[in-house]
Formats: sequence, C-alpha cells, structure tokens
Amino acid sequence: MGLEVWQIILLVVFAGWSFVDAMSFMLGFYHNVVLTGIVAGLIVGDVQLGLVVGGSFQLLALGMAAIGGSSIPEYRSACILVVALASLNGGLDVAQGYIVTFGIPVAAFTIQCDVIAKMGNTFIQGRIDRAVEEMNLDRIVFLNCLCAAPLFLGRAVPVALGLIVGQPLVELLNTYTPVWLMNGFSVAGGVLPIVGFVVLLKYLPTKENIHYLVLGFALAAYLGLPTIGVAIFGFVVAFAVYKQAQENKVAAVAAAPSLMDFEGDDYDE
Repeated sequence: MGLEVWQIILLVVFAGWSFVDAMSFMLGFYHNVVLTGIVAGLIVGDVQLGLVVGGSFQLLALGMAAIGGSSIPEYRSACILVVALASLNGGLDVAQGYIVTFGIPVAAFTIQCDVIAKMGNTFIQGRIDRAVEEMNLDRIVFLNCLCAAPLFLGRAVPVALGLIVGQPLVELLNTYTPVWLMNGFSVAGGVLPIVGFVVLLKYLPTKENIHYLVLGFALAAYLGLPTIGVAIFGFVVAFAVYKQAQENKVAAVAAAPSLMDFEGDDYDE
C-alpha cells in the first residue's frame, strides 16, 4: 500500500517550502533536520521513524553551511524521502539502510538541483535590476516574489521524483538484492551517525570537559540509558554549569565593576 495523494502533496510542498523559509521567514524548518524528520513523520503517520531518521541526517549535516552561495548536500529533502519510503517498507527496521541506499545519493543529487535553482534565481534578479532602472514598483514586487519559485522547485522536484520512482525501485531492490548486502547497508547506516558525533566533539571543548563525556558513556554503556535519558542528564549538568558560571560572573562584576563587559569563557563564545 503506497502513500495517499494528499501525503505526497504535503511532503513535496513541505520540501520546497522549507528552503523558501530559510531564505525568508526563518522559522527554522530548513536548518533543523530533526524538525524536518518529525514533520515528515507526522505526515506519514510514524513520528518515531521521522525522529530517528531526522536525527541521523542532522548528525551528517553538522558543520555544513552554504557559505557564499555555495551548494551543499540537501539532507532535508533526503530525510523527507527516506521517511516516506521507510514508512512503506518496514519502518525503523529498514530506516538506516535506506539512509545509505537512498538518502545519501539523493542528498548528492540535490547539489546539482541547487545550482540550477540558483541560476534561475539569478536570471530573475537581472530582470529586477531592469525594473529598478525603470522604477516599475509593481514589477519589482512581482519579480521578488517570483524568485521563490526556482528555490521551491529545486527542493520539491527531487522529492517528487523520489516518491514517484522510489517505491518501484525499493520493490526491485527488495526482490533482487541479497540479504547480506541489505544487512550491510543497515550496518553502514548505523555507523554514519557516529561520524556526526565525532564532528560534534571536535567543535566542543572536549578536552576541558572529558569528565562529562565519560559520564555520558557510563550512563549509556553500564546503566543502559537510552539517548534521550543521557540527554536529560546532560541538560541538567549543562544548566547547572551555566548557572554557576552566571553566578561567578555576577560576583566578579560586583567585586570589580570594570569587568562588566568582559567576555572570555568557553560558554559565551
């Protein structure tokens, strides 16, 4: 049983709108892949699946930014596609394997789609320059709104194609792909988030806070806490450290008012 027409429409529109949001409203749907996965999960009726897939892609997306208009892999569109396809073929049991077999190739393909979309946007911008010279305000407004169209299509079209072609391709792979190879894809998909954690640890002052890293490992390895449980402990510790740092700062300012504008610890940088 495939997706309903309304589900496909919502997924395609959400994929396109998320990038337009990043360029305009900034509500957070584009940069937060976890949120993208949750919304996609709500649409297909499996929020847990969306959360797991979104979290995996979020780790892969760490450190990537389209600086200077450069094009990067579009993990949001890949996340939507993987959530949709996995929901039809086993849910969480196949999600990690689909991240490797479908998600990463789709994310790479969207780099070219992004280039084409930005070329279309540049073409429209040239027409806006001409309208500015003519002081045609109505045309300026219209063309500025029209600039959203290539950005929308650059994300919506790959997802639409993936939803149309993806399900028959999944059925073909399930029929002819050996079990050992599919198991290998699942293992590889499970390993990829570890790369994201390593990148995250490189960003953080890990050497100065190695004791917290050991605590998190012990909670997971020896007490068997799930990731959410470890995250709750981490939040409590982080909040306590932050609160203590704020109290120390207030005390330092009270002792030496000239330090009021001082910034220099690891937390405010």
